[in-house]
Amino acid sequence: MNKSELIELIKKYSNGTCTEGEKILLESWYNKFELNDIPHLTEFQFEEINTSVPNIIANKRENKLWPQIAAVASIIISICIWFYFYKSVGTVRTEITFKNEIRPGKNGATLTLANGKNITLSNAINGILAKEAGVKITKSTDGQLIYEVSNSSSDNGWGELHYNTLTTARGEQYQVRLPDSSIVWLNAASALKYPSSFASLKDRVVELSGEAYFQVAKDKKRPFIVYSRGQKVKVLGTHFNINGYDDEFSVQTTLLEGSIEVTSKKEINHLYQRGIAENKTVVIKPGQQSQIRKGQIKILSNVDLDDIVAWKDGYFIFNENLKSIMNKVARWYNVEIFYKNEPDPKLAFQGKIARSRSLSEVLGIMERTGAVNFKVEGRRVTITIN
Repeated sequence: MNKSELIELIKKYSNGTCTEGEKILLESWYNKFELNDIPHLTEFQFEEINTSVPNIIANKRENKLWPQIAAVASIIISICIWFYFYKSVGTVRTEITFKNEIRPGKNGATLTLANGKNITLSNAINGILAKEAGVKITKSTDGQLIYEVSNSSSDNGWGELHYNTLTTARGEQYQVRLPDSSIVWLNAASALKYPSSFASLKDRVVELSGEAYFQVAKDKKRPFIVYSRGQKVKVLGTHFNINGYDDEFSVQTTLLEGSIEVTSKKEINHLYQRGIAENKTVVIKPGQQSQIRKGQIKILSNVDLDDIVAWKDGYFIFNENLKSIMNKVARWYNVEIFYKNEPDPKLAFQGKIARSRSLSEVLGIMERTGAVNFKVEGRRVTITIN
């Protein structure tokens, strides 16, 4: 039984429309949990709950589990109602202690040219930023970095090979259109290194640290290759997301369409570095995700693609434990996270909120579950697990 089915079943139980079979199913769900695990059930699905759903009142039954099931269900329903209310009215009352408000991240990055010159893109005016070996680099009105190659350099491979690096700090994100017309969305605290022209190259090779979403232009003659933390991804033209942050448990590559070849590497590659021993290569299909940790590859199927690319579309979609969530929060709001006590790995949250919200609004949602408390001082967030 998935989460949406569970919530629908709880709603039916709350208004007395459960069949006997559904009641047995709910009891079976409850039996999977130890009683001392109940406080950790802090998941929410605010998009699926209507505010007319009442708190559950336990039916008088001889089965001693029913009052306990009702208590657990009441917790979940109450949390769901609150999150729906938050989404509807758009305001939060919170007990978070904070001395200053922290705004969300913004569109911004630093472009480092081959000659070492740094251009702060958030401050740069729209128009032509630089020219390198027949390549014109432009900042568009919508904040995209665009590479345009002249016909002579595209057809003849003219010009010296130059490498650029696009870097986002914490609290920044940016989008770049590469000289082959591939588009890359770069998440916060990430960097993409790439040649200013692919014209003279057999393969279109780039290097990523952090997270990026790739929309690769099709070119059957020249594969597009991404080197990232401990892996190599090879495609001809497709859409995929790579999450290779150093503070994440594994490197995750998720495919949205087409197919890609993922090779785990025993060492981290650098751009065009050769001779590194390869560990294992797999081909993944749409809806699948490869996870690489210590050279070992694990494949997950039926991944929720909306969750994976939500950051690109301006949302947080949380479906994970507290530490993983706070890693995302730290990168986007440029804050440091400290734990007063170690969170239980089972302490998980699930929900969706716009990345344009302030930090206090995001933390307020989580704090209202009663599972955690936050204290914000400057850019330091201290978390207490209840």
